[in-house]
Amino acid sequence: MVYLARNWQMKLLTEVVPELIGKWQDVVPNHFNFLDAFYGKPHRYAYTFQKYVFVTRVDVEKRVFYWSQASSIDGEKCF
Repeated sequence: MVYLARNWQMKLLTEVVPELIGKWQDVVPNHFNFLDAFYGKPHRYAYTFQKYVFVTRVDVEKRVFYWSQASSIDGEKCF
C-alpha cells in the first residue's frame, strides 16, 4: 500500500515532454534533416546531432518550467 501511495505522488510530480522529432527533421534555413543524417553517417553527425537534441530539449524544458511557474503564481502574491 505504501508503494502505491508513493507511486501516485510521483505521478503528480512528473510531466511527460515529447521528443521534438519534427524539429530535428526540419532544421531551418536549409530544411536539413539531422535525424536522417545521423542514422546515415553516425561517425560524421553524432556529436552535432546530440548537441542539437540537447539544445532543443533544454529549450522545451525552460518553456515548460516557466509556464508551470507562471501558472502557479497568484496575481496577489506576485505584486
